[in-house]
Amino acid sequence: MNWDDDDERELPDERVILEFEFMLAQNKTKYFDAVQFEEMFDYYVRRNKLKKAERTLEIGLEQHPYSIELKIRHVQLLIRRNSYTQALQLLDELDEICGEIPDLMMLRGEVYSDMERHGDAAECLERAVPLVSREELDFLYIDIANEYYNDGQEKEAIYWLLKGVDFNPDLDLAYFELFQILRNNQNTDQALELFNAIIDKNPYNPKPWYYLGLLCLEQGQTDRALEAFDYAILNQADYDEARLQKVETLMECERYEAALQELDILIQKDYRLFYVYYCAGECYEMSGQLDLADKHYLHSIQLNEKFAGSWLGMAAIRVRNAQFKEALPYIEKARKLDSSNPDILFYQGLTYKGLNQLDKAV
Repeated sequence: MNWDDDDERELPDERVILEFEFMLAQNKTKYFDAVQFEEMFDYYVRRNKLKKAERTLEIGLEQHPYSIELKIRHVQLLIRRNSYTQALQLLDELDEICGEIPDLMMLRGEVYSDMERHGDAAECLERAVPLVSREELDFLYIDIANEYYNDGQEKEAIYWLLKGVDFNPDLDLAYFELFQILRNNQNTDQALELFNAIIDKNPYNPKPWYYLGLLCLEQGQTDRALEAFDYAILNQADYDEARLQKVETLMECERYEAALQELDILIQKDYRLFYVYYCAGECYEMSGQLDLADKHYLHSIQLNEKFAGSWLGMAAIRVRNAQFKEALPYIEKARKLDSSNPDILFYQGLTYKGLNQLDKAV
């Protein structure tokens, strides 16, 4: 079960919480129905008040010893406490009472996963597939794939992710997980073949085009990557993530004018403006238009002063102009925000060298 802090429907009546806590404070007993105990347990778990959640279950099961829902929550609490043996014992008892129901299978899968018995976890989750609602299948396919992958069964993981994208071609997470597995796979031809096969089934779906582009970038095939990003954007004009990836690829190819044209579109659409202005600043800097670069870096900082890249850009322009004293506060700010970035360290060294502070520069 997932708890959502923003879902007001899951919150118990405030009076119920007050009555329950007053009862605990007075060390008295008061009757609540099983649903109220379930809601109170969820309330405390969402707030990470596990002792109160545990006390809620104790009293709840005393008053409602046959409540399956409360026993299921007991399993969830045992998992939170890493009490896996007890959780499995209670799941065995619930299986005898309820038979195989998807909630119990998925909880058992969660226990096995936490115990790093990933193959067992995958098998439990597989048994739940024909029993869960369509809404739950999206992420269940991904969970099964992840368990198989963690068990070293890559082919099985790919099989379940492909089932996931077949079931819901719009689920970005399934494509992302498939991309992550394939990028770690040394078989480049297989990776490209799989995404091309997905595209052949539905060439108007922008998502596989986008991830095909990312795979091409992994292989250094920038022209094919740009073509894939273009198809993604063609199929979905507002696929801003694909457009930004196209921008970054154009910048790597030193095609700054083309990148700036795409950035103008993203600026008009208000997409990740602090980063878009940073990219524009970098394009102008690399093409020698330092005044425009400075203006765009400054705009980026005004939108997000915690992004180190824009501070570095401001410093780099001043280092280029041999304005080392002016560069120093910018590079020091960048260093505070990202102390391990090698580009920042390099420009800080150049700045100290320009200021003749050679010990610091080294």
